[in-house]
Formats: sequence, C-alpha cells, structure tokens
Amino acid sequence: MSFPTLEALIAAAPPERQLGPPPFCPSQTIRAVFCDSREAAQSAQKGIFVCIVGATFDGHRFASRIYDAGCRVFAVEHPIEALPSDALQLIYPDTRKALAALSSAFYGDPSSELTVIGITGTKGKTTTALLAYSLLHSLGIRAGYIGTSGIRFGDVFRESVNTTPESLILQKTMREMADCGVRVLLMEVSSQALMQSRVHGIHFAVALFTNLSEDHIGPTEHPDFAAYRKEKRKLFTEYGVPHILLNADDPNSAEMLSENTAATVETFSVSAPISSLPAPALRAENVRPSLLAGDQPGISFILRGETNATLPAELPLPGLCNVYNALAAIAICRAIGIDPQCAVPHLKDAVVPGRCESVPTDRGVRVLIDYAHNETSLREILTTLRPYARKRLIVLFGSVGDRTKNRRRPMGAVASAFADLSILTSDNPGSEPPTEILEEIRSGMDPKAPVLLIPDRKEAIEYALRIAEEGDLLLLAGKGHEEYQLIGRERLPFSEREIVTEFLKSRV
Repeated sequence: MSFPTLEALIAAAPPERQLGPPPFCPSQTIRAVFCDSREAAQSAQKGIFVCIVGATFDGHRFASRIYDAGCRVFAVEHPIEALPSDALQLIYPDTRKALAALSSAFYGDPSSELTVIGITGTKGKTTTALLAYSLLHSLGIRAGYIGTSGIRFGDVFRESVNTTPESLILQKTMREMADCGVRVLLMEVSSQALMQSRVHGIHFAVALFTNLSEDHIGPTEHPDFAAYRKEKRKLFTEYGVPHILLNADDPNSAEMLSENTAATVETFSVSAPISSLPAPALRAENVRPSLLAGDQPGISFILRGETNATLPAELPLPGLCNVYNALAAIAICRAIGIDPQCAVPHLKDAVVPGRCESVPTDRGVRVLIDYAHNETSLREILTTLRPYARKRLIVLFGSVGDRTKNRRRPMGAVASAFADLSILTSDNPGSEPPTEILEEIRSGMDPKAPVLLIPDRKEAIEYALRIAEEGDLLLLAGKGHEEYQLIGRERLPFSEREIVTEFLKSRV
C-alpha cells in the first residue's frame, strides 16, 4: 500500500490543537498507526502512537517508552509533559474516535468501497450474519464477515478476540477485503464497540436490529439495561445509515429510531408486529419443526412478502429464533437488491458454524454443538431441541470464569428444568478454579435433577459419548464456533468437533 503523509492524516482527523516543535514536517510519510505499546519496536519510527484510555491501562503512561523507541507523533487526550519538545502531540477530546478516524484515513477509507451491513442486538447477530454470508456466496456475490465467529473472506479465516475488533483492526481488515474484491461486508456490531467508538467513521449502508434482552450488564460492561439499549441505539441514530431493518416483534425496535430519521425503515415479523413500526415487508407463516437430510433438526415456514406472494423455506437450524435470523438474512439480501425468490432456495444449504451444528455419528445418537452460554439462550435451545430427542436430551455445559458470575445459577436452573441429564464441565474457566464454577451452577439446579460434574471438558465429552444411547440427543453447549479454551492465562487449542470425531473413530 502507499503510505499517507502526516498532513493528510491530520486533515482527515483534525485535532483540537497540537503541541510540538515549531517546524514539523507535514510531508513526512506515516507508515503505521498503532495503540499497543508492544508494537513499538516495529511501528514507532515514522508512526503515530494513539494513547487509548482503557479499563485497566492508560496509553498515556507508555508514551515516554514509545518515544524512546523512536516515535515522534502522538495522539493524546491531554498534553504529556514527560515527552521531549521534539515530539508532536495531537490533542483530541476522545482518542478512541481519533484512532478510528486516523485508521480509516491511513487505510484509505476502505468502508466507502464496500457495502457494509451492521448487525446489532442481543441474540442472533452471528447466525443472521453468517446466514446472509452463506446466501450471498451461494448467489455468487463476494462477501466478507466480521464477528463472534472471526474474520472470513475468500479463503481467509482468522479468529477475533472481540465480536467487533478494535477500529485499527477493522480498518485494516476492510482494506484487505476491498483489495480482494469483496463487495458486501456483514459486520456484527456489539454494544461495547459502539460505546468505545470502534466503528466510528464506517459508512454503513444497512443497519439491522435483531432483538434486545438483559445481557452484558455488570461492572465491566453496562451498568443497567437502559444504558445497554442506549449504546445499541447509536448505530441507528448516529451513523447516518440510509437503510434500517428492524425486528417488528421486539418491543425495543421502536426505541432504535430517531424521530427525525430520513432512513428507509423496513421490518420483518413472525407474530404480532408493533403497530408504531412500518408494516412488515417480510413475514414468516406456518412455522413448523422438520428433519432435513441426514436427520438434521431444522425448521420450515412460508415466507410472505409485501405483495402477498409466498415462498416455501427450509432451514437446517431448529427453533423459532432461527426463523427470525433467516428473515433478517433475507431482509439484508432484499435491502441490497436481491429478490427473495433468488435467496430463499439457498437457505436449506446454509452453514452456520457452532450454531446448532450437527456432528455426524453412525450410532443413532445426535450430537449438536451450540454457542448457548447464558440462561436465555440455553433455555431456548433446550426447549427447541426437546421435540427432536427420541429418548434423552443430554446437555453438557459450563460457564466462563472471571466474569458474568450472575449467569451460573440461572443456567443451572434451566438445565435441570429442561434436560434429562446435565453434565457440568469447564467452558473457559480462566483463573477461576473450575470446580467452584461448577458448584455455583449446580447450586441453582433442582436437587433431584440428574447431574454429573466432570471439570475436564474433553473427558466430559468422551464420557457423554460413552453413555449416550440410540435415540439420545447430546447438546454440547457454550463453546460453539470456538477452537480454543482459556485455562489460566493460556489459550489452548480445543475443538469439540475433533474430539467427537476422534472418539467415534476410536470406538469403531
């Protein structure tokens, strides 16, 4: 890539004021924008260091170290007296927004070259995005994806630490996508990303709202539900999105709109839509469970459009929640000019890794992998799967360590109410003792409910496979698409698909 000048970057992201040597060189080429002090060795010289104030670290404290590594240009929220006089300090009211603006300018405003679809809500973001991604590829449209399931475009797959990465990573990734010929980007937009301005400056063509429920509320996330909803609303009110898609059955959808919006607003619905919203452009009717090829649990419905034209639809994902996700994916296709008649037939072949994903077995036992990791999603998946279990419904799950402790007892209560057998095991325990997490989950369960505690997740999966009988349905919940496990400070390779497959091979 060709590198921009300092003058060009300042013009694209003007600071409130600047401190520095009287003559600085505006034509100086900038070869890096970075905010991680660990990148100083390769990025300091001819780079801009952006001092981000985080929950535990303040980038301003590392400025002197970055200067010693050779950096002479800093984006800051306040002057740093410790920096020598030959350092240029660009002072911004919010360096997170500055990082986003500088990154966009550094990579040549890549979102302007893509049709960016922003998807937000509590549940359904990943499935909706990956369904749309799958549909677009089936239709021959080059698409990219950024979200909980990583970064995907062409033959590229990379894991992502956050649902919505930091703005610098986002802008670099979008530049890669645009240069590779990607036309449409499906992006999950988290409340944290909106709160921290990670998507600031991105040109969204479409914004979609799935639903909202109480989650991500706590000391390290949002203080209460109102604050959580306020952050979600920003995508629809602060980014000038020209096309808005809303779930007409969720009472929070109306809250997403500004009174003065000039956007085209369309909705989709399964039940009784909210009267204050536009009438649904897409509606699902005659929803019923079904078994697809390979005994895959799925669901079928009739799609009705604005003109009352109908289309039969099949989806290899069970549950009413996935009808909403399918409607949302079709709505996205429709918003960018694709006729539902072209998109809907491809739903039956859609693939969503880690979302009710079936692992083939030849023993009459169904094994499904799903990301359900809180009370609401676990209840939803267990009640959805109940009709498909010819005998027992067995659930294996845990809970992440070091945070969201308020999930544990409710998840235990849900499992004991809706599963025939619960196997409690580690999820990503982090620094917490796994047995303490499991005991906390068990404390929320009905004392009479069958339950086993096996802290080692691999051992737990193998045990579940050993005891499963023909007709049983085994749900491995919580990890979903993840290919790792966080134990202590280590991120260890861990694939549930591989564990199941290798165990079954060894039993032949």
